[in-house]
Amino acid sequence: MRVVLSYYFRWLKTAIDLHSWGYVDLAVGLVGLAVLAIDFFWPELALGGRTTKIILVTAAIMVVLHLFFAPYRMAQEDTAKIARLEKALDDKEAKQNALRQLWGLRRNGVILRNEEVMQTETDRESEWYMEYDAWRSAVLVQAGIISVNLENWLETLNEVGDPPSRPDGYASKRHALGVRVMSEMLRRMECFLEKDIYT
Repeated sequence: MRVVLSYYFRWLKTAIDLHSWGYVDLAVGLVGLAVLAIDFFWPELALGGRTTKIILVTAAIMVVLHLFFAPYRMAQEDTAKIARLEKALDDKEAKQNALRQLWGLRRNGVILRNEEVMQTETDRESEWYMEYDAWRSAVLVQAGIISVNLENWLETLNEVGDPPSRPDGYASKRHALGVRVMSEMLRRMECFLEKDIYT
């Protein structure tokens, strides 16, 4: 019974919302319906003049039309609500997938950063930097799905630490800078991912 009453209350409210003057419009329309009923059943009373009756009848017709179209508007609202809920669910699934991808990228990034490239390995250095660029781009894409703040936090580094000490050094200054940038990005990724574990 409560569900039925709730439905009819929503139906009436939707019909009212369709009116330009809301409750005033509805009240005038209901008065018009009452006048029509009285004139029909008790014509001897002859309530109001012709002009008044025309106004009231017009308002009554509008009320009836709005009551008639209210279920259509309710169906539109329900469809829009379902679409919003489905989109929210899709967004949540996309973010969860991006988190999984980010964990994988963190693992691959640690491996790539820790790879030692000698000064004599010029071909490998070029390959390393291509892999670094691809890794960085992939990280920013997944971070953007999760949060625009995370994406900007990883993209714009206001500072980077010194590169890890290695006995054989680095292939070049460019290689050392890439390792420094990767280290800072990995540190920030770790901060975010560890925080997400406990939330």
